[in-house]
Amino acid sequence: MSNTRNHLRKYIRYQLEQMSAANEQHRFEDLSLELARVRIASNVIRATGPVQSGGDQGRDFETFTTYLKRSPISSSTFVARATDDVIAFACTLNKQITTKIRTDLKTIHGGGEKPSRVVYFCTPDVPVATRHRIQKEALSKHGSPIDIHDGQSIADMLCDADTFWIAEEYLAVPAELFPPVVLDSEYENLRLRWLEKNKVPYNRADFAEIKRGLRRATFDEAARPEINRWIELMRNSAVPGMERKAIYEVAVAQLRGKGTLDPEREEIGRYFASVPDKVGIESLEDLVNLASYASTANKLGQFQEEPEKVASWLEVAASAISTALEQEVLSSRRYRLLLTSGHLRITNFQRTGAEGAIEGCLKDWMSAAEIAQKDPLCDISTIADLLSMMAAFLADDEAYHRLVALSDKITASREGETAAANRARDRALALKRAGKTVQAIDQLQRAKDGWFKAETLTAATASMMLLAAFYLELHLPQAARYHAMMAMVTALRADRPETMGRTLAEAGFAVADSYYLSGEALTFLGCVGAVLPIYHNYTAETDDLSQHESVARAAAHAGVITAISPHIAPEIVPEAKRLIDSWMLEQDQLDHINTAGTRMPWATAGKAIILKQLSEEIGQSIANDLRDPVSISWRALGIRWSITAPDHLRADADAFAAMLQITQADLANVDPLIIPSNAEIRLQSGSRWHMEQIPDNYNLLWIVEVPSIVKASQQTAITKTAEYSAALVMTALHQASALPTANFESILKTRLEGGLLNRIAFVRPAREMMKDAREMATKSNPLPTIELAESIHVEPLESTELKPIGSAKLYSREQSLEMIGNRYRRLGDFASRIAPRINSSPQAKAVLQVMHDQGVRDWEILVILFNTAMQRHLGPLNETLRRNSERAVQKIMQDAHKAVLADPNPAFDASDLLSETWEMQKFVTVMAMSQSWGLEIHRATPDISAVRQLLVERFHHQEDDIDHPDYFGWNNTATDAAPS
Repeated sequence: MSNTRNHLRKYIRYQLEQMSAANEQHRFEDLSLELARVRIASNVIRATGPVQSGGDQGRDFETFTTYLKRSPISSSTFVARATDDVIAFACTLNKQITTKIRTDLKTIHGGGEKPSRVVYFCTPDVPVATRHRIQKEALSKHGSPIDIHDGQSIADMLCDADTFWIAEEYLAVPAELFPPVVLDSEYENLRLRWLEKNKVPYNRADFAEIKRGLRRATFDEAARPEINRWIELMRNSAVPGMERKAIYEVAVAQLRGKGTLDPEREEIGRYFASVPDKVGIESLEDLVNLASYASTANKLGQFQEEPEKVASWLEVAASAISTALEQEVLSSRRYRLLLTSGHLRITNFQRTGAEGAIEGCLKDWMSAAEIAQKDPLCDISTIADLLSMMAAFLADDEAYHRLVALSDKITASREGETAAANRARDRALALKRAGKTVQAIDQLQRAKDGWFKAETLTAATASMMLLAAFYLELHLPQAARYHAMMAMVTALRADRPETMGRTLAEAGFAVADSYYLSGEALTFLGCVGAVLPIYHNYTAETDDLSQHESVARAAAHAGVITAISPHIAPEIVPEAKRLIDSWMLEQDQLDHINTAGTRMPWATAGKAIILKQLSEEIGQSIANDLRDPVSISWRALGIRWSITAPDHLRADADAFAAMLQITQADLANVDPLIIPSNAEIRLQSGSRWHMEQIPDNYNLLWIVEVPSIVKASQQTAITKTAEYSAALVMTALHQASALPTANFESILKTRLEGGLLNRIAFVRPAREMMKDAREMATKSNPLPTIELAESIHVEPLESTELKPIGSAKLYSREQSLEMIGNRYRRLGDFASRIAPRINSSPQAKAVLQVMHDQGVRDWEILVILFNTAMQRHLGPLNETLRRNSERAVQKIMQDAHKAVLADPNPAFDASDLLSETWEMQKFVTVMAMSQSWGLEIHRATPDISAVRQLLVERFHHQEDDIDHPDYFGWNNTATDAAPS
C-alpha cells in the first residue's frame, strides 16, 4: 500500500470501526479527549476528573463540570472553557446514533450551568440531512448549537501532522503509514540515524541529537507524526547523568506537542521529589520551566494533578533558585538565575495572584539588565524577548517601563537604533492585541524615533500608519491626521518614491478617515477624490471593492454621508454629490454610493435615529468643516476639550488640537487624577505666542495668540509650537488635577524625559502639515460658502482608555473605612442630639431624604450638619475671626469644635437645612474631604461639584460605609448597631 493521505484515512476509519466491534468505549473517550484538545480547546478536562476552581475556568465551568460528574453519561463527557463560553463534549460508539445524541443532549442540558456549545464525537457516520436535523433540534430545544464529528470526520482529522500521534497511540496505526515526512537535511539525518537504524545512544552527544529530533517533532508540525517515536527514544535513553534531563524533555514534548502532561504524571512527581543538593544552572532553568509548565497546564485542564502538589513543586523550584542566587557571584550566571527567578515569580502570580510577585519579577529582571549593561557576554535580547512576550501582562506597572527604557538603551548601543525600534514595535503590537491602545502608542512613538534616526523609512512609515490608526480608535482625529501626513511626507522622501506609492495612497486614505471622524464630510469626500488617482496608479484592477479595503471603507463612509445629509445638513447634498461623482470609480460604484439612502438601514431612518447613531458611533456632526468660527471638540482624560478660532486660523487650530491630543494620549499612561472639567482654548492672531487664562468657575479658559508670521527657521518653529502646546496642556492638566503639586511635577518630568516634546515636534511643523492636508483635500480651493439652517450639536465620544476610571492610586479602602469610623465615633453623640429635631421637621427631613436618595452616606450628612452647627455657634464671632491672625483664628476654631461636640443642646436649628448656609456647608465639606485624601485643588475658582464627582468616581465616596446607628430612620441602608 502506498503511503498517501487517502489510504491512511481509510485505514484509520477501519480502526475506528474496530473500536466499536471490540467495545472500546473508554479508549475512544481518550482519543476524543486528545483530539478535542488539539482541534477545539486546549483546556479540556474530563467531567469525571478533579474539579478545580479559580483562574481561567471560572464558576460556570466548575458548576457544569460538577453536574456532569453526577450525570448518567459522566464517563463519556468532558468540558472546556473557550473565551467566555463553556463547551461540552460527548462521545459514543453506539450505532443508534440519532437516538443516542438526543438522549445525551437532554442529559447535558438537564442541570447545572448550560453549555454554550456541544461537540459530539461518534464512530458511526452521520448523513448530512440527519446532522442538520439534529443541529436544528439542539438549537430549538436546548438553545445551544451542536457540532458532530462522525467517523469520517475523525479519520480525516487524524490524518493531519499535528494529530497523527493520537491515531498511533489509540488506534495502533503504524507510524510508517503516514506519508513520508521530508524536512531539511539535518532532520533527515537525525531521523535516519535514530528512527530508522535504531542506533543506541551512549553519550551526551547522542543525547543532544535525540533532543534535537524530539524538539523538531514537538514544534514543527510537519515532523509531528513522529513525535511518539522520538518520545519513546528519549524516555528509554540510558545516557549516564542525563536521566533528569530526559524526564524534562519528554514532559515538554508531551505538553507542547500533544497538549497534555498526564502521561508523565508519575515521572514529574519523581523529578521534583529528588532534586540534587547541587544543581547546575541549566538544570535549575529546567526545574523552573517544568514547574511553570505543570502549573499552567494544571490551570488549563491539561494536567490532572492535585493543585496542592503542583504548588509544592513551585516551592521546590523557588527554594533552589533562592539558594543558588545566595551562592553565585559570577555575573553571567547571576544574569541567567535572575531571569529564571523572575519567570518563576510570574508563574506564581498567574496561579495564585501572589502579592508582590510582579514587583519581584521586574526587580529581578532589572537587576539582570543592569548586569547585562556592564557585561557584554550577557545577551540583552533575552530580556527584550521577555518584555515583548509579557508586555500585555506587565505594562501597567511603572517598573516595566523603566526596564524597557534600559533594555532599549542597551539594545541600541549594541545592535543599533533600528534593532531597538523593532523591539518597541513588537511590544506595541503585543499591547494592541491585548486591547491596550494607549500603551501601544507609547511603544510605537519610541519605534518611530528609532527608525527615523536610522533612516529606515519603510519601517518609519509603517509606524506612522499604525499610530494614525490607533489615534483614530481613541477618537483623536487630529493626532491621527498629523501622523498620516507624516507618513505621506516620509514616503515622498524615499530615494525611489515610486516604491512607496501604495503606502502614499494608504496614508492619504488615513488622512481622509481623520476628516470623516472629525465630522468634516465635504473635506473627507474631497480628500478621497484626491487620493484615488494615486491609489489607481499603484494598484491592480479595482473593480471589486471588496478586494480593496481602504477604497471600500471610503465608499461606505460616502454612502453614509449621502444617506444622512438630507436629514441633518441638506444644504451640503449638492456639493457632496458633485465631489462623489468626481471620484475615479466605475459608474455603477458611484451610483451605489449615491443611492445609499434608499436602502436599509437608512431608508427608514429618521432624524432622531440618525442623530443617535452619530452620537454613539462618531461623536461629531458632519458639517464641522463649514463652521466659521472653527470649532473642534473632543474628550480625553476626563476633560471636554474645545478649540475655537477664526477661519483663517483653521490650520493652526488643527495643529494645536493634534499636539494637545498627542500629549493627552501620552499622559494617559499615568493617572493625573483629573477633576472632571471643560477646557476651552480660543485662538486669535497676534505678533507672538502668548497665553492668558481667563478666570471661570466652571471652565478652564485660555486665550492663545498665534503669530501670524513665523520668521524663525523650520526647526525653531516646530520646537516653539511644541513647547507652547505642551505648556498649555500641562497648565490645563495641572489646574484640573487634584494631585499634590510635587506628584504632578514628578509625572511631568517623567513624560518629558521619555521624549514627549519629540512626539509633538517631528519632521515638519504641525501647522504646515495640517495646511497641506486640507489643501490636498480641497485642491487648494476653499470649500464653497454654505449657510446651514440648523447647527447640529453632537457630544464628542471619549475612549475608555482615555477616561480615568477605577480607584485612584491615593485611595485605600482600609484608610477610607478608618476615616469613616472616626467620623461616626467623633460625631455620634452630636448626631443623637440633633437627629430628633430634624426628624420632627418634615421640611428638614425632606432635604436629607433627597440627599439620601441621591446616594449621600450618613457620615457625610453628619459632617455637613456639624459644620452647619459650627457656623451657627461662631455667628457672633465672625467679626472677631476677620480681625485676628491665622494662628488666633485656628485657636478659636478648635475651641468652637470642642464646644459644639460637648454641648448637650447644640446650637442647631432644623431650619438651617433650608438656608443658604446649608448649601455653602455642603461645598465646604467637599473641600475638607478632598484634603483628607491629601488632594490639592489648584484652580483659583474651583468647581466644587466636579471635585465631589471625583470623590464619588475615584474615591468611592458614595460606596464606602460601616455599620452605624440609624439616626434618620432610613431603615434600609444602616443597622442599629453602635459603630465599632
